[in-house]
Amino acid sequence: MLELFDLNAFAARFADTPGIAALKPLIHAAISMSSVRNDLKRAREMMSACKSLSGAMQISAAQGGPVRRDQAATVQALFAQAVLLYTRATHSSGKGRNKLQITAHLGEEERAVHNRMTELRDRYLAHFGDASGWEAHRAVLALDIDGAKMALSYPHSSAYM
Repeated sequence: MLELFDLNAFAARFADTPGIAALKPLIHAAISMSSVRNDLKRAREMMSACKSLSGAMQISAAQGGPVRRDQAATVQALFAQAVLLYTRATHSSGKGRNKLQITAHLGEEERAVHNRMTELRDRYLAHFGDASGWEAHRAVLALDIDGAKMALSYPHSSAYM
């Protein structure tokens, strides 16, 4: 008969037992490694779907077809999710897991791509105030002097891949 045991709960329950307490950091490291691996796998899947849809959109546009906004938004969402998953695995660390230490193993070109991904996450995806041109936010005053009217508008534009 197969029995399953939650090793995290086991280590927490017997934290005062010397032999069991020594297992806790090892269990945490194993869970962290599995979580990082899953994020990288999902990031790869997101990029594959992003490339596939983007390629189909390019073929359609080359044949004179329209570029559909919903497809462009989907490509942008897939790309953003891939960047978030990748950087969560390789750049961010939190209470529940460690980050994958990869930068020492990257070549110059790979490190440049890694740095660009973390910059996209930090400056565009995770925080407001990006100056890279991916998004533009404006406040516009429309003034009709003759009609003694004025209005404010807040146009927003976002780059789609």
